[in-house]
Amino acid sequence: MGNNKKKFEIPTTCALLFMLLLFCAILTWIIPAGAYDTEKVGRFFDMMQKIIKDRKEELSEYNGDYNLYLKTSGKKMPLIVVTMNNYEAFAEVYESKYDDTLITLTREGIKCGIIFVVTVSNYNDMRYRL
Repeated sequence: MGNNKKKFEIPTTCALLFMLLLFCAILTWIIPAGAYDTEKVGRFFDMMQKIIKDRKEELSEYNGDYNLYLKTSGKKMPLIVVTMNNYEAFAEVYESKYDDTLITLTREGIKCGIIFVVTVSNYNDMRYRL
């Protein structure tokens, strides 16, 4: 009789991404919400404020417009994408300590080529000012 063994097939890209997403979702239930390092978060926000200040100076000749700078200067400036997963846990741990800083960074950063992607479990968990 013939050999009817199935060969192992690599899953499609969509299937792999779905498995990764599912794995990350499961990790949100396992990893404690308060596992943050206050000093690192503070240094991160200080670093982002310095980057925005430096970029504002460089973009000042182009009306502070990142896209205009890229089109007319001939220079390259990387787009920075900052992701914040589980904002409600961040807000719970740090309460309102970084609210004003985060609001400033999200509003001024877009003009400087810095984009923030913030996720929440429920749309009511996002602060209204952000």
